[in-house]
Amino acid sequence: DLSSIETTGREIEKQLKTLPTTTQIYADKPMDARYIAMEVNRIHAARYNLSVSEIQSIIQVAVNGQEVSTVIDNEKRFTIKLKVDRNYQSDIEGLKQFPFITSEGKHLLLGDVVNIKVQNGPTMIKSENARLQSLVFIETQQTDNKNYIQQANRLFDTLEFPQGVTIQWAGQYQAFERLKEKLFFLIPLILLGIILLLWFGLRNISSISIVIISLPIGLAGSLWLISSLDFALSVAVIVGIIAMAGIAIETVLIMLMFLKDAWNDLTIQNQEKRSTIKLHQLEHSLKQAAVLRSRPLLMTVVADLAGLIPILLSTGTGSEIMQRLAAPMIGGLITTLLMTLFLTPLLFYLFKSYSVQKAV
Repeated sequence: DLSSIETTGREIEKQLKTLPTTTQIYADKPMDARYIAMEVNRIHAARYNLSVSEIQSIIQVAVNGQEVSTVIDNEKRFTIKLKVDRNYQSDIEGLKQFPFITSEGKHLLLGDVVNIKVQNGPTMIKSENARLQSLVFIETQQTDNKNYIQQANRLFDTLEFPQGVTIQWAGQYQAFERLKEKLFFLIPLILLGIILLLWFGLRNISSISIVIISLPIGLAGSLWLISSLDFALSVAVIVGIIAMAGIAIETVLIMLMFLKDAWNDLTIQNQEKRSTIKLHQLEHSLKQAAVLRSRPLLMTVVADLAGLIPILLSTGTGSEIMQRLAAPMIGGLITTLLMTLFLTPLLFYLFKSYSVQKAV
């Protein structure tokens, strides 16, 4: 019942306050409301020849008044309601002194036939899955909810709960656990989709390999900054990482296009001269392509950082979510910039130099 649930909630609140990482905790008090209970005294009612329905009608008049007529003014209607003196409604003693006359002409007080008292009752009855529930709201200093829940469960193991009362963790933890289950299946499918799209667009194993190798290196900056800021893995962080993965792939692909154009131009030139490609020619050509791409790449990254850094440093309402969204992108942009300027041309050179040496 609600009383057992409230007792359990108070005990949980008391125990979790002992954890040093608990900043705020509040347990619902479902039986904290105060109600005026009116119970018909059937023995006294029978003595005055009154039925229960008659007494209930009298109670309704005493508490809420009674509609006696309606005023009609063209299309407007106004209800006329008979209200009792507020002195009878101010407290329980006033209600007990409310006078009325029976159908037999006897003058009585409401307290003569009704037992009136104040008792505790539910403020709101909450339920889920056809079971009564009460919530305990918790705020913690810990960014890792899983670790906090493990500590709390160890405390709960020492408690004895009433029969039929169970504990279930909800809120951010429950939502994140559901998200992890979905991501467990979605991430491999997404990676497979990315590889297929790269294959249809590039039709080259070496280029696809460069993109796949560059992706985790680019995301290393995201993970580094998240760890440095002590941000726990959350939905906002995951969204930021996914967005950064798309930016990293796009940036590497654009650099690859410049490098492939340089490779194609070098191949055509040597075919016209009927000579083979030399390694120093390949190195010089790829350096020129990388330098040509470096300026627009730097401008893009600087513009992105100029928009994201103020979000990371913000302190207003909702800043906690936006910071966790911006942090992976800022860290990833820095490592993606370095990777695209230095690692991508180097990997492309290694693959093509192998082809050149093999051809010779």
